[in-house]
Amino acid sequence: IAITENGVSTYFSRSGKPSDFCNGLFDEELADMEKYVGEPIVVDGEALARNFTETLNAKGSDGDEAKKNLRFVAFDWMTLREWKAQRTEHKQSKRTETLANIISIRNYAKIVKSKTIIVNNLEEATAFYKQALDDGFEGLIIKDQDADYVWGRDKAWSKWKPVFDFDLTITDIYEGRDGTKNVG
Repeated sequence: IAITENGVSTYFSRSGKPSDFCNGLFDEELADMEKYVGEPIVVDGEALARNFTETLNAKGSDGDEAKKNLRFVAFDWMTLREWKAQRTEHKQSKRTETLANIISIRNYAKIVKSKTIIVNNLEEATAFYKQALDDGFEGLIIKDQDADYVWGRDKAWSKWKPVFDFDLTITDIYEGRDGTKNVG
């Protein structure tokens, strides 16, 4: 989550933890987007490099070289006013269209729009899912185009990721420590 107010951007994970590794990487383009929109904004997305390993390296403390290849793959946005009220004025389809238009018009280098398609049936969804996996993505987020933004868990957004089943031999255990949720 990138929150940009008065040209200053702060970054958070979806759970609200600071994502300081993004500091300075997308600030200029987000400030331009805020100026274009005319008020403070929130952009939901994911910082990704060319592949999974490079993305992990960029998020690490020694990842300066890998950070050069990070892009902010944006998949939703709203005004900061809407974010604070936890109520969007536009449904998903309109927010997606507006975000794509802003990124296209402003021709950003580091902020890119996530790939999005409208599917009409399971066959089309399955083909897009397989293509996403082939392209190196971990899966899809399927969104109801008539939904508001989702702040928590909701049926309007669903994850579709592969499930891997396998058997392992347990070789050791660590008991949960006192004072933690895993005590005992």
